Amino acid sequence: MNKKTLYDQFRIDLSNIYWNGHQGEVTLANGDKAKTAGGVFPIMQQNGSPNASATIANAPDALEELALDTEFGEYGRTRFLYGSPRAIHYVSKQYKDSLVRYTPKDKEVYTGLTAIDIGSTRMVFVPIKRFEETSCFPSSWRSRLILLDQKNIQPVYFMPEEMGSTLDRTNNGTLNAFKDHWMSADFSIEFNNPLACGWLDLTNLP
Repeated sequence: MNKKTLYDQFRIDLSNIYWNGHQGEVTLANGDKAKTAGGVFPIMQQNGSPNASATIANAPDALEELALDTEFGEYGRTRFLYGSPRAIHYVSKQYKDSLVRYTPKDKEVYTGLTAIDIGSTRMVFVPIKRFEETSCFPSSWRSRLILLDQKNIQPVYFMPEEMGSTLDRTNNGTLNAFKDHWMSADFSIEFNNPLACGWLDLTNLP
């Protein structure tokens, strides 16, 4: 169970770096220098990707304008809108509330959307629960929607993921009752056109 927890957390950390890693250099405990990868959102910020803020009521108009401002691909291209389940839920309700009709026999209310198609762009909703976890992301990510043209972003692996366990060791004649488990990987991304991506912050998300 401890090994599984280690592996799960390691991969969560890699995913967090993909989204919000900061490019730079760090000094390890042994004194060695290591490079850190830039993530999707910091690269978008540094390169001036389109962005906006809007209330939930104005989110549909702002979202569609953001999509139009970031169109660099072919007409009708599919892109992906990442956000917390809460943010996606309230945007979906804003699109559907005035249009949904019920009958007396209806026993379910469905307000979720899976995509928005405005003709020139199709935006597929991708809910990410970790955007709400302050241990992984700043609190602002709870109300942030990030529109990505995924064809512009390619993961780059310099060294594949490795993992293993140490053998039982003795220390001054005493057998250790545990093994050390380890994982390592080198990971970064290649972001070709940040201007084909953007983000929308919802200012009054409950």
